[in-house]
Amino acid sequence: MRIASVLGMPLVVAISKMDMATKAGFGILMHDLLGALAETVPNRSKCIVTSANAGESLAQDMMGLTVVPIFTTSAVRTLGFKELTTVLANARPANTDSSRASTDRPFEFHVEHTYSFDAVGTVVTGWVHAGMVSSGMDQEKKLVIGPDSSGRFTGVDITSIHTLRIPTETAEAGSSAALAIHPHTQTAVTKGMVIIDAKYLGDNGKRRVSDEFIAQVAVLDPDFSTLHSVVVHIRCAYRMARIVEIIDEPADNLGANELSSAPFSCYNVLVRLKFDDGVRDYMHPGMPIVARDGQNLTFAGHIVDLL
Repeated sequence: MRIASVLGMPLVVAISKMDMATKAGFGILMHDLLGALAETVPNRSKCIVTSANAGESLAQDMMGLTVVPIFTTSAVRTLGFKELTTVLANARPANTDSSRASTDRPFEFHVEHTYSFDAVGTVVTGWVHAGMVSSGMDQEKKLVIGPDSSGRFTGVDITSIHTLRIPTETAEAGSSAALAIHPHTQTAVTKGMVIIDAKYLGDNGKRRVSDEFIAQVAVLDPDFSTLHSVVVHIRCAYRMARIVEIIDEPADNLGANELSSAPFSCYNVLVRLKFDDGVRDYMHPGMPIVARDGQNLTFAGHIVDLL
């Protein structure tokens, strides 16, 4: 919940096994849950959803960070799933609009899982971050996949697209998709890669592969100043990184995203990080990151500059 507060992310709560709950136990659970939500996201309303009729408007409010819906579910009684799936089906990022999904916008797809099938080849699943793609799309739109362990990208063709397990011709920003792909060269496709329009890499150096960056973060670990390295989560991948420098005051000239005003104890700093072992990754200013030391959450924030 602290990550959602710091990064300005929507929250949804699903309580399972309601068929086994007692009145007293449910009351204690709700007391603790509402207390935790009041501490981390006090400016958002909280509501227990009992009907699917207002699913679309509730989804908009949830994605607009004004409400936290709470669902009570039971697989035994088939309770709450219609309400939950209705809200999730209508949930779209608040900044996903027709311009972001336009065919004029460079395509960017984040790979979350990879599969290999004899009859199809390599299939990747993930999230369309920007733009739109079609299977067998116009060759003028050159797509690449990467980076690999050396930081390089290779050309790739998309041979088919599925969304929600249904074959489709296109996938656009704000939707999840499964893409059957054919890389132009032999490449080990892994979780955390991106498929992007090749011209994205020439975006005046803002979107590129790097091993060092500066991020504006909200520090959540009181022992942060004593740490030398952390595990940094970027998209769905994670990297070991060394803390090169801690800067006390965020610099205005870096164009950093404003962090959410967290009501719990934390403070904002600029931190300079460098990946270990020569690892390089695709990044850009504004990309969210989360860091941990072992199992302890250390900080969360956004990249503001690449070095």
